[in-house]
Formats: sequence, structure tokens, C-alpha cells
Amino acid sequence: MISGIHSSASALQALQTKQAVSANNVANASTPGFQAASTSLSETAAGGVSVASTPSSQEQGPLQQTGFASDVAIQGKGFFAVADDAGKTSYTRSGNFVPDSQGFLRTPGGQALQGEDGAVQLPAGSTLTGVARDGTVQARDAQGNSVAAGRVTLSTFANEQGLQKQGDGTLSPTAYSGSAQTSAPGTGGTGSVVSGALEVSNTDYAEESVNSIITARSFEANVVALRTSDEMMRTAAGML
Repeated sequence: MISGIHSSASALQALQTKQAVSANNVANASTPGFQAASTSLSETAAGGVSVASTPSSQEQGPLQQTGFASDVAIQGKGFFAVADDAGKTSYTRSGNFVPDSQGFLRTPGGQALQGEDGAVQLPAGSTLTGVARDGTVQARDAQGNSVAAGRVTLSTFANEQGLQKQGDGTLSPTAYSGSAQTSAPGTGGTGSVVSGALEVSNTDYAEESVNSIITARSFEANVVALRTSDEMMRTAAGML
């Protein structure tokens, strides 16, 4: 009976985590570049259940045309490198950048997009016109002349599942992910970039709905099992 209680209680904890992961996937279904996570469960030595990992899906999300020159999607492998004002570099698949007053392309959180020569910056007085598939940032100056404004790079990791999720939606490397390998788009195993588009979240609504129903049913079954074990213990105690 004790083992039954332990098994049901551990299952309830694991299922709560699974439900929370699924809810987070749905909540971020409209977040550009978001990679949905799943929950992997495993048996414990004591006969219970625990969460082994919550890996993120590496499946390419659909590309959505926006028409904005500062929106850039990755088609294939890789992550954009972005850095805050303190110089801390993070990585993201979300390419919804906006030029600031100094010409730096920034994320909604204020991090600057990085390129071959550091932060990508448009020449003074120029207007961004797009980003070529090889990462070349294209702009037009006040006289209407086309000018290059650096080149965006993409980063890959030996183990992408080892990246640590940050609260702002970016990812940070860890000892498990390995260090970033940076290349120009289309080289070093990286994909290309598509200007005027965003990668939509790869959350699958149908799959999340099914997972939610299965998790709810499993939760109910374990609650019943826990109550039954508790009642059996109370009966046994009353017979002593």
C-alpha cells in the first residue's frame, strides 16, 4: 500500500509538470521562433515516476511572410546571436528585429543582433531594405544608393538540447550544449535566412490537445488510485 501511494503521488507530480509544459507550448503558439517542448518520463528505483527531461522540438516552424525588412527567418539549422548592452550573448530563432535610433537591429528585449564584425549597425542616415539569404544586410542611403551594412551570422551547437532557456525567450549555452560554432548562413551546416518573414512557433495544436486529454485522464486515474490506497491503509489501521 505504501508503494502504491508513492507511485501515484510521484505520477501526479510528473503529470503536473507535463501539463505545465503543454500549457506553455500553447501559450507561446504565436511567439516567433518558439520551439515546443515535450515531457519524457522515467521510472524511479522506488517504483515511482519522475520527469527525465523536457526536450524542445527541433522541427522547422512554418515561415510567415510579413513584408517588414527587419523581420528575418531562419530556414534550416542555426540560431541568431544577440547580445545585451553588458555584452552577454544569447541565441534565438526569433528574427523580429527593429532598428533603434543608432541603427542597431534589436530584439523586443533590447538585445542587438550580432554579425561577422560584432553588432549589426546600419550606416547613419540609411534605411534597411532587407537581408540576403547569405546574411548580407542591405540598406539604402539618403541619396538612394544601395549600401552593405555587415553580415548576419548563424550559430550551431553540438547538442542543441543542452541549451538553457532564459526568461526572455532566448537560449544560453551550457557545458552540455557545447560552445557556439558560428558561420555565415548557408555554410558550416547552417541554413539560410529569409528577409521579410518570421518563423512561426512549431507548436502543434492538435497534438497538444490530445496530450492534454491523456494527461487529464491519467491524473484522474492516479487520484483515484491514491484515494483507494489511503482508504485501504485506514481500514488496515482500524483493524489493529
